[in-house]
Amino acid sequence: MEGGVNLVCSARYASTSSCLLSFSRSPRFIPPQIQNLLHVPLFGGLAWLWSWSLQTWMKRGWLRYAAAFVLTAAYGVFDELYQTTVPGRYGSLTDMGLNLLGAVLAIWLCHRSAKGHGKH
Repeated sequence: MEGGVNLVCSARYASTSSCLLSFSRSPRFIPPQIQNLLHVPLFGGLAWLWSWSLQTWMKRGWLRYAAAFVLTAAYGVFDELYQTTVPGRYGSLTDMGLNLLGAVLAIWLCHRSAKGHGKH
């Protein structure tokens, strides 16, 4: 049952971030450059959650990390495409790149953390 709860946490995180990103106007109190950089921790958090969620089913670290990356990357691409349908928003390749950067950094940190604890 624990694995199912973990997956729900990851899905909830993804759906909540999608709702927040779908507002038709960006918050004016956050400069656009900072808004762009926020993609890195947002998608890093999602990749970490996927990796955490999948550990119940995937014991091999590399397989779990690859699956977490693919799920996060697919969601990042979908999110940018979705934004093209929201008035006042637009998807961009820069944002996609920042999404992927966040995912890669999180997976790297997960791997380093597991390696340090002997759970490779």
